[in-house]
Amino acid sequence: MGCVEARCVVTGPSGPLDPKAFGRRVAEARKATGMSQGQLAARLARSRAAITNIERGRALTSMTLLTELAVALKVSIDWLVAGVIVEPPNELLLKLREIRGRWQALLDANRELGWPELADVVRLPHDFVRDLDSLLGVTTSHPSTERT
Repeated sequence: MGCVEARCVVTGPSGPLDPKAFGRRVAEARKATGMSQGQLAARLARSRAAITNIERGRALTSMTLLTELAVALKVSIDWLVAGVIVEPPNELLLKLREIRGRWQALLDANRELGWPELADVVRLPHDFVRDLDSLLGVTTSHPSTERT
């Protein structure tokens, strides 16, 4: 947010916040939850006119009201302000990447040391590895996972 001569401009990823676009997103999310403007206003302890002004792009919100809107409408602040959805890293995918990396490092070390019997012990079923690679976006082929 930048302030010039007591006027503040809220900026998003592509420049100044568009109050009309923000209002459209508030209205869209409100309708998706099945709430009327009056119901949303009551939930936020605001007037219906305040919600109308926000949805028509005539008024912006405080940070407090922005947070309350996001919670009430079950959307992210990122989406309300900029129309983008920012997803946090999925913990399961991060763990799977770690497991996949360790598994591959073990197979690589096994090949370098020339211990073929260890490959049989640590080999994972081909379908599981293929599905895991697909999930993680791994595009390389690993000969140790091919069916024989």
